[in-house]
Amino acid sequence: MNGASFSWRFDAFPRFGALARLRARAQLGTRVRLGTRAQLRALAQLGTLARLRALAQLGTRARLGSLGRLASFALVAALVLLDGSAVLAQSSQSEIYPILHRLEALRELPLLRPVRSEQLDEDGLRAALQKVVDEDLPEEKAGPFSVLLETLELLPSGYDVREELVGLLGAQVAGFYDPEARKMFLVDFGEERLAQDPELGVPQLRRVTMAHELDHALTDQHFDLDKLLRDPRYTEGHDDLLFARHCLAEGDATLAMLLYFFEEQGLPTTPDAFPETETLLGFFDTLGAAAAGESAELQGVPPYLRNQLVLPYSLGLRLVLGRWKSGGWAAVDALWQRPPLSSEQLLHPERASDEPTPMREEALAPGWTRLHRLELGELGIRVWLESQLAPEWAFRAAEGWDGDLAVLDSRAATPDEAKRGATSRPGITFLSTWDSVADADEFVDALGAWLWKVGRRTGIEDWSLSQQGPRVRLSLTLELVIPELIDGLSDDPWSRVEFPAKTGSEKDPS
Repeated sequence: MNGASFSWRFDAFPRFGALARLRARAQLGTRVRLGTRAQLRALAQLGTLARLRALAQLGTRARLGSLGRLASFALVAALVLLDGSAVLAQSSQSEIYPILHRLEALRELPLLRPVRSEQLDEDGLRAALQKVVDEDLPEEKAGPFSVLLETLELLPSGYDVREELVGLLGAQVAGFYDPEARKMFLVDFGEERLAQDPELGVPQLRRVTMAHELDHALTDQHFDLDKLLRDPRYTEGHDDLLFARHCLAEGDATLAMLLYFFEEQGLPTTPDAFPETETLLGFFDTLGAAAAGESAELQGVPPYLRNQLVLPYSLGLRLVLGRWKSGGWAAVDALWQRPPLSSEQLLHPERASDEPTPMREEALAPGWTRLHRLELGELGIRVWLESQLAPEWAFRAAEGWDGDLAVLDSRAATPDEAKRGATSRPGITFLSTWDSVADADEFVDALGAWLWKVGRRTGIEDWSLSQQGPRVRLSLTLELVIPELIDGLSDDPWSRVEFPAKTGSEKDPS
């Protein structure tokens, strides 16, 4: 989704409102700066209303302290501006413009041109989603992407990202804003679907959700979302950077949505009167923990991809809310001029000025072809290590990140290898740099433990790990690709990879 902003919804929250109120009282009662009782009542009501945006998802906070352009889907992180929320069904221009004009005042940005909208039925929605996936993660890229992530245990073996993504969004999306088309798409579920799920038609829920989407339209007019997420300088291999930009867009829209809701409740919407950042995030975290436990769809998404879908709301809200409280919308607008560059800056607000070191990819050996590039960032490395190590160890080992790049290369099989039925020999090189030698040491220790535990389970035939000061290099030689030994070849990611025609050097990428 190349910057397309989606609103998605979760079914099966029969106890969501009650849980929200009970847990909010239990948790918020222990916090120091709670805000007014009216504010807390409004937040509890927000829980009863929604399956609202990030509230249904912020439970996977991944040690944040208190708290998809399908660039690879999250590695695809720029994949999409994915909005976790509920209902835009049955909306019309007559509903859009009153909300939009209130947002102009709340967000302090004037509307520069009309916002176009179009209604889709559920079949039209699925077709639109498939088109976006085809554009951002075409078949020829999906294979190498999956091989790389499966090897690092960031995806389970055989996980079809394209199919799963369309299925997930098709079940959850109720509307989206597309910055490329500069149009808002609304889903008309039809009378039968509305009868099955009456909450799709709740007017207040629809208005609050539309406020989030319309903030995307408003900021797009001023800051060009399509350019932000499709900057030609940051295409493949800048996934963490694009994730950070995604967080900015979602944080802006989530704060605008909350302000719109508070105003509807007759509550003050000035920075000094608004709830404290940690109060809001703690409350949302509580709601998200309840919702995540009841969402089969979200539970089925691998942790790495789930973080890319979920965390832009919590990380983005913390970023934007902090700036807004300290300097108003002018301070937030300044963020759009210099957006965050990494997940590290969002995970550790005190490191906002710590810019990552760009990583240069190594030259290819003769006969090798580069199939995919991927940037994990601190957040991605943490999830990578957590696949085998205790979360606390992975958390410590990923801190001190300063830059990384993973590449998947392949060469055609040698004549001897071809006699065994092989078509190619793939390899992965992972380069990283760290803030200090001590940080690099800690990462090498953790990575060595990960390699020892994984063994050859993910198709790794051989590996080498080296360190020079703060720089670390990992080389993975993968097993030969032998099609006749692969069951269900059409479902295997290698079946979608094109290999070089000529036999090249037998030299390993290491």
